[in-house]
Amino acid sequence: MLPGSQGGKIFNALRIRTEGMQNLSNNQLAAVADRAKVELIAPSDSPGQNAADRENIDKVQLLNSNATIPRYTSTDVNGNARIPSDRWIEDGSYVRIQNISLGYTFPSTWLTRTKVNRLRIYGNLQNAFVFTKYSGYDPEVGANNQNLLQQSIDAGRYPMPKCLPLGLDLDF
Repeated sequence: MLPGSQGGKIFNALRIRTEGMQNLSNNQLAAVADRAKVELIAPSDSPGQNAADRENIDKVQLLNSNATIPRYTSTDVNGNARIPSDRWIEDGSYVRIQNISLGYTFPSTWLTRTKVNRLRIYGNLQNAFVFTKYSGYDPEVGANNQNLLQQSIDAGRYPMPKCLPLGLDLDF
C-alpha cells in the first residue's frame, strides 16, 4: 500500500516550543544553532548600555546573513515569536510505504524425511518508510486533541510505529 497526500499544509506547533524564543531553558532543536546572531556596531564603555543596545536594531549588525531562524531576544521587538504565524506552516505532502511482506514456502521435497507437510516462514514490515519534506515526526497528524476544528495541527503527536511481525507456519 502507498498512501499519501499532496498539497496539504501543517501547522507545526511543536516547532514553536523547540525553536521559539520564549524560553531558552527548554530543549531546542539543533537548527537553532544557526539562529541569526548580532553584534553591536559601536560598543559603548558602559556594560549596562550594551545589553539595551542589543535590542535596538539600529545599533546592531547581522553576523550570519544566511540564517533562517530569527535571533533570540527577551523582548521580541520584531514579533518573531507571535502565534499564529505562517513561519510555522509547512508542506505536509508525503508518500508512505505502508506494508512490505515477504514469505517463503519450502518445497515439499525438502520435507519428505520429516513429519511436516508444509513449512512457510514470513515477515511483514509495517510503516516502513515515509518520504516527505515535513520536519515534524509524522506528516499524518489528523486532528489536534481529536478536535475536528483543529485539523492539521501538529503538537508533537507520536509517529506511527514501525512493526516487524515474523511468523512460522507448520502443517503436520
